[in-house]
Amino acid sequence: MKVEQQKTNERLDGIEAKLDATKEQVVKNAEGISLLQAEQQEMKSFVEQIPEIKQAVTETSQDVKTLMTSQAKQDKILERLSVRSIEHEADIAELRKIK
Repeated sequence: MKVEQQKTNERLDGIEAKLDATKEQVVKNAEGISLLQAEQQEMKSFVEQIPEIKQAVTETSQDVKTLMTSQAKQDKILERLSVRSIEHEADIAELRKIK
């Protein structure tokens, strides 16, 4: 009887050890789930900002295109002014030769 009782006690001790390990794992899992939920909430916050970011990118892109067009026009104007300036300098030099 004592041997059987001792075996039963050993089995119960083993079961209790496994139960304790299981409880510890459940606690770790619960902590992990809480962390995942917090990260998921943060991700939702980021996802909600995506339309605003897309709008800002679109507006910035349009502004850049406008600036590029304006700069191209200014480049053409500067080129024309440069040519005129060179022509005027040539005319002035020619007039000086005449005097």
